[in-house]
Amino acid sequence: MDNKNLCLVLTNCETENEVKNILNNNSLWNAPSCWSYFGDIEDNYATIGNQQEQPEYALVEKIINSVDALVEVAPILRTG
Repeated sequence: MDNKNLCLVLTNCETENEVKNILNNNSLWNAPSCWSYFGDIEDNYATIGNQQEQPEYALVEKIINSVDALVEVAPILRTG
């Protein structure tokens, strides 16, 4: 399966087990060359583990973060 189709199939998964099965079926789950630490930092649980557990809250957090980013960049855009 090519990368585009793999991505499309994975986006339609509803459970972690579905994702794991697809990755296993494509010999990707246990392939060390396909994986790296988030941010290339081995002990990065504080970043990953500090996520919302409910999808609704995660979506709200993303929206709030995008507004925060606009607030932060606004002075830079004003000054050119």
